[in-house]
Parts: sequence; C-alpha cells; structure tokens
Amino acid sequence: MIPINRLTSRDLAQQPGAKAALAIIVLLLIMLIIGQIHYLRLSGQLPTMLGVYSSLGTGLGLLAAIPGTSLRIHHYILALLLLPGCRVLTRPSLLYQGLLVGLFINGVARWGFAGIVETPGSLIGDGLYYSAVPAFEPPPAVTTENVTVFWPPIGDTTVAIVGVQKVGAVGVSVLINDVERYAGRGNGGGEFVFARRTSERAYVRMAWMVRGGGTLDYTRAGVVEKDGRWVDPPIGWS
Repeated sequence: MIPINRLTSRDLAQQPGAKAALAIIVLLLIMLIIGQIHYLRLSGQLPTMLGVYSSLGTGLGLLAAIPGTSLRIHHYILALLLLPGCRVLTRPSLLYQGLLVGLFINGVARWGFAGIVETPGSLIGDGLYYSAVPAFEPPPAVTTENVTVFWPPIGDTTVAIVGVQKVGAVGVSVLINDVERYAGRGNGGGEFVFARRTSERAYVRMAWMVRGGGTLDYTRAGVVEKDGRWVDPPIGWS
C-alpha cells in the first residue's frame, strides 16, 4: 500500500515513507508525460494540447490565489486533468485511459465529488490535526467501584495550527470505550469519575476541546485492566 493519505505538507511529514513514495510517483509521471508528449507531437496534436493545458494551468493558478482557501487536486480531478493528454491512439494511451478512469471511479466512490477549493478546516476533514494532547496527570485513581481520570490545567498554550490559524484549548473531552462520557470547559485542571466494571477492561482517551464544541486529536487509549492496573497510553494520536 502506498503510504500517502493526503497531499498536504504536514501529512507528508508525519507519514513514514510518504516523501519517498511521492518522489517515485512524480518521477514516474514525468516519464509517462514525456512519452505522451512525443506521441502527441508525432500525431500533430501537441499545439492543441498545449493550449488546453495552458488554460487548465491558468484556471488552477487563479483558484490557488483565492485567499483563505487551499487548492486540493482530488483523485477524480487529477484523472480529469490527465485524460485529455491520452487522446492519441496508441496502446500506452489506452492503458493510461483505463487507469485514469479507474482512478476517477475510486476517488468518487471513496471521497465523493469533493470541492477543488477548500478551507483549511474542511481540508483536514476527519484526519489528524497532530495537535497537543492532554496528559493523564496524575495517573487515574482506580478502585473496585469507579475510576477517576485527571488532567492538568490548560493555560494559554496553543495546541494546534489549522491552516494559518492558531487554535487554543478551552476544555477537555473524555472517551470511555470510544464513547464520549465527559465534555467540559475550563482552563484549570479537572477530573472525571466513571463507574468501573471489574469484569472488563476500560479504554480511556482524552482530547482538548476548542471553541464551538469541536475537539482536536485524542490520545491513544490508556487501559484500566481487570485487576485495577492502569496502563499509560502509547505516545501519539488516535
């Protein structure tokens, strides 16, 4: 599987192997494009296609210049952009047409007809912000009847950057077994108590809340074992 989820600089920096995979894909595309240019020149269609792609490039440049938004070339849009260059009647062109039509169908089926211009918030979607996450400090207090989860004061720390906007936390959200059981505001440290079942594990995650009621990235799961032991969550996001 290609280790590329989204073509954003932040995601490429966070995904192991993504930059190398992108470099290989770009080099491969350049080689294929050079081949198509050769066949278009031989068929006499190169001047026409240069005009088409000059117009497309100008349009994309104007869209990219819209302030406060990001240009997003989705799968289906990339397929539509490359298909005109496969109009020459050669076997490689027929192969490329099939691959691009498949890319179009896959992109629409997976993500829908997403917009080519998006705000930074919509661009992230359900992906990670790579934000700061709350610490379980001190560790949860576990008894036979309940568990008390603690978190430190928030302060004025910036916990994420969305686009060019700095986002600060205003509260904490707590998930117990992937169900939100607590969502509260306040800059001071706090605690949340939930009933414990000794017959099963409890998985606990926390995230900072932002204005408007949204949440940033959750911690990975800390675990309350059946015997009452607390296992700290691994470093990272979920």
